[in-house]
Amino acid sequence: MTIWAFDTLDRKISETYQDGSSREFVYDLANDVVTYTDENGSVFSNTWDLGACLGG
Repeated sequence: MTIWAFDTLDRKISETYQDGSSREFVYDLANDVVTYTDENGSVFSNTWDLGACLGG
């Protein structure tokens, strides 16, 4: 079973799996994911330009 949690803007902020591991998502004001933490604790960061295009 997977449990999803959403913020007040209906954006997915976490997924929790049956084994207790989870993934977390953090958004910017434009609703783009800026930080993602996987089930191993690795943190990934995204940058977006004004056209909502993923930067490098």
